[in-house]
Amino acid sequence: MRDEDRERPFEIGSMLVLKKGGACGPEVVSELEALRARYPRIPLIWNHLGAALGAAGDQASAERLVEEVHREFPDHLFGFVSYVRLCILRGEMDVAEELIGRKLFIGAMYPDRERFHVSEVLSYTSVVIVYLFMIGEADRARSAFKIMEDLAPEHLETTRIRYLLQQPELSMLAGAIFEMGRRSKRGRTVSSRLSQDEQRRG
Repeated sequence: MRDEDRERPFEIGSMLVLKKGGACGPEVVSELEALRARYPRIPLIWNHLGAALGAAGDQASAERLVEEVHREFPDHLFGFVSYVRLCILRGEMDVAEELIGRKLFIGAMYPDRERFHVSEVLSYTSVVIVYLFMIGEADRARSAFKIMEDLAPEHLETTRIRYLLQQPELSMLAGAIFEMGRRSKRGRTVSSRLSQDEQRRG
């Protein structure tokens, strides 16, 4: 890396990921790892590295990095969104539910902030919509989607979510599976408590 580039971690990180038409081979990954080592407290570089690892086919390392970012920078919005998305992909809906809670709008999650970049709003809103969709709340997901439609109707993320919302039967199926899992978990909890009570009585 050139000396004049050393104080430009944000720009260099973006350049490394986007050069060669977005190709992310071992060279890009190694350069991003070196950049992260030099600027360990800049989460954006970690994000770029995770994206590069995923694009290079190393999904396991990419997922571990998502977990690391969330652990090291719990208030970093994009890291939070990536972690919630990972939980959804893994089927860990109870974890996603705990993370999002009732904060379905970005302002509720970050009440101390008055302004957000468009990319932040789209990213947060999209993961909330996916979460709602996957627990069978398609109507609420469509309601939240109005934010994306009004803000950036032609954005790639908006287009992806629009396509997802056109599959209502998928939401119904996912919601049914989610509810079955929740009931099964409650059943195991009750069974465990009964077993513990029996052991204490014995």
